[in-house]
Amino acid sequence: MYNPLSYHNGTVWPHDNALIVAGLASYGLHHEAMKAFDGLAAAMAYFRDRRLPELFCGIGKRSGAVVRYPVACSPQAWASAAPLLLVQSILGIEADAPHRRLVIKNPRLPRTVRKLEIQGMRIGSALVSISFRRSASRCHVDKLDVTGGPLKTDILID
Repeated sequence: MYNPLSYHNGTVWPHDNALIVAGLASYGLHHEAMKAFDGLAAAMAYFRDRRLPELFCGIGKRSGAVVRYPVACSPQAWASAAPLLLVQSILGIEADAPHRRLVIKNPRLPRTVRKLEIQGMRIGSALVSISFRRSASRCHVDKLDVTGGPLKTDILID
């Protein structure tokens, strides 16, 4: 039975939700992926340094209560990786270091984010800096700089 304070029957696990967002995005369900992304991004505001704990409880939007589960670990390795997977998923970043390839497919930015920059992302021996900009409902790749090694880049928009 659902209980928002129950360890496995109601709590929110950031790493599980990041995997869900990645799956939704990979199937082209961008609206659904962004909805889950927005929920986790909003939850970050309730935690010190916006650090997601291992799991947390949600009492409801009306009460505004998002609380850390009493024995949740923070930091927790898989919870700390969740924001990175979330951003990778909504921006459509697919890095393939062994084949020296970067694909950006159908990037999206949340309505609350106008610009996002990634600097020094390592893909094999290459360092990549990239800038995304939202214009209305579209997301543009404004700048892509690659240094340190060869890297094939593709930007795909359906």
